[in-house]
Amino acid sequence: AGGALFIECPDAEQNPFDLLTADHALHFSRSTLAATMNRAGVRVDLSEKPWIAKELSAVCKATDGPPSGGKPGPTAARSVDPKEAIAQTRRNLAWLRTLLTQARTLAAREPIGCFGTSIAGTWLAGELEDRIGFFVDEDPDRVGSNYLGRAVDQPDRVRSGSTVLLALAPSVARDVEARLAPQFPKVRFVAPEPVPAV
Repeated sequence: AGGALFIECPDAEQNPFDLLTADHALHFSRSTLAATMNRAGVRVDLSEKPWIAKELSAVCKATDGPPSGGKPGPTAARSVDPKEAIAQTRRNLAWLRTLLTQARTLAAREPIGCFGTSIAGTWLAGELEDRIGFFVDEDPDRVGSNYLGRAVDQPDRVRSGSTVLLALAPSVARDVEARLAPQFPKVRFVAPEPVPAV
């Protein structure tokens, strides 16, 4: 009583790469997170703007206590339409296919670099195999090592004339592209297309 619960989870609407994370059993949007919390008997105050890019942040407070007998609490929102969740998943899968086509097109002439050694980079390297020639990362613990048999370089070590696909959620990728492109004008940094709205 009187306490608050802070929740932060990946935003499935902003980051289709979340579908590639095998240990994420659920993929939340603003509406599904709010409905889930309301069913648990807590009021949700979601931030209007994300506090962290590609994440959902919510502060939840108890209402009249947890629901009994598995029934929704007094402030429960309407149930989320399953068709909405299915449409979102299909849209995210279509976006991943589009990104893969974009990556294959970029790598048609010569292997490209992949920015990031996370789930997205791992997936792209698995799909493109030898068309990913190297990784780029800004994490000092990753730079200078090998990942999936390829060198991990920092941006200032990327060979002039190289193409680097930013394997990040589109909103984050655009920010990284805007920051790195002016610093390294002889490297082509390519952000994925935005995720279309449902």
